[in-house]
Formats: sequence, structure tokens, C-alpha cells
Amino acid sequence: MDTNNTEKVMNLGAETEQQPATEQQPELQKGHRLVDVVVTDDNTALNLMVNFLTLAHKKGAFSIAESAKIWECIRQFQR
Repeated sequence: MDTNNTEKVMNLGAETEQQPATEQQPELQKGHRLVDVVVTDDNTALNLMVNFLTLAHKKGAFSIAESAKIWECIRQFQR
């Protein structure tokens, strides 16, 4: 398991909360985009999906009810 990718993906959630949404691809760290993260295990894949959902939400892709259901699903995996 490549914990380096997982840590980068997990850190993105905290970073994107503080940054305004832009049209550019979000960065994990300087020069790293979500689409560049290598999916090496289930945890990395799940974290990437969560971060892409967060990005879509910030762009207004979901209704309030849909956002609530997505958050409920995300919380299930955080236990």
C-alpha cells in the first residue's frame, strides 16, 4: 500500500476547505493534481472519489438533498 498517495489525497480535503474553487484542477501539493494520483489501493481510490465529489459540490453540481446524501455516505467510511 502506498501511504504517500493516500496522505496526499487526505490532505486535499483540508486544503480545499480553505481555498476558493477555481476552474483549474485542484492541487494535492504544489504541482500535483487529483488526476495525477496513482490509484494503488482501495483506500486511495475511495479518497480520490471523495475529493472529486467535494470538487463537484463546490462547483454547484448537486442539490442540497443530494449533497446531504453524499455526506451521509462519506461519513459511513470515516468510522
